[in-house]
This record gives sequence, structure tokens and C-alpha cells, in this order.
Amino acid sequence: MSAGRLSAAGICFGICVLFGKVRITRSRQQVEELEKLLGDLRSAENSVRLVRLPLGEIVNGLRENGRSKKLWSSVCAGMSSGLDFGRSVASADTPPVSPEAEKIFSELSSLAVSNDADVLAKRLSSVADRLENELETERKNSREKEKLTSSLSVFAGLAAALLIL
Repeated sequence: MSAGRLSAAGICFGICVLFGKVRITRSRQQVEELEKLLGDLRSAENSVRLVRLPLGEIVNGLRENGRSKKLWSSVCAGMSSGLDFGRSVASADTPPVSPEAEKIFSELSSLAVSNDADVLAKRLSSVADRLENELETERKNSREKEKLTSSLSVFAGLAAALLIL
């Protein structure tokens, strides 16, 4: 067995394991982004329900203090350019989340801004509840994917290394 083959086998193994780690990191980031988004929606719901702030002020506050600042900055920019809340959400830069979570969040674009704080709070709560269910599903799926991805990347690396040797 030559040193060159041994080095190539080690490199192949490392690349496979690294690929697995990258996939796991992306999966975790999707869950984290969904957690941030859900936290911001719950905060918005509470601001409407308890403080009775207008939606524009809430979005401005989320832009400054929210966890998904890039998203809310994008929504604020849309609202500043004259778009209503729904159109601003539809054109906003959404964080990297699962397609199902993105679909649920996009329902905010059809949210008619109501002068009735209770109606608005209920609508925000409904979207947040559905996102919370999706978050639990994503957490479960992410844990399963992590185990599978980790195992597969190690085994693929070993198989590649053995083929080279």
C-alpha cells in the first residue's frame, strides 16, 4: 500500500464526512430560522393583543429587536415604499426554512390588516400555531435526518477509502 493511495483514501473519507456535516448544519439552520420566525410572530401577536400597537409599529420593532431582522427589514422596506403589509410580506426575503413553513408564513401576505386588534391577533395566532406544529415536525425530521446523514456519510467515506486502497 503506497502513501499516495493512503492519502487519497483519507481525503475521500474526509470529504464524505465533511459533506455529511454540511448537510446536518443546513438542516439545523432551517430549524433555527423557523424558531426565530415563530418567536417574532408570537411577539407580534402579543404586541397586538396586549399593547394594541399598529402593525406598522410592530414590524418596525421587529426590524430593530426581532430575531429575523433581515426578514423584517425587507418587510419594512416594502411598507416604506407604499406597499401594504400583505404585499410587503409577499415580496420579502424569507429566511431559509422548509417549503411547508414558507407556505404557512406566506399566508401572512393574505392577512388583511384589520383595525380590530382582536381579529388581527387571532390571525397572527393562527399562523403562529400552524408554524409551531411545523416546527415540531421539522425538529423531529431534523433529528432523524442527522442520524441518517451522519451514518451514511461515514459509511460512504469508508467505502470510498476501501475502493481506493
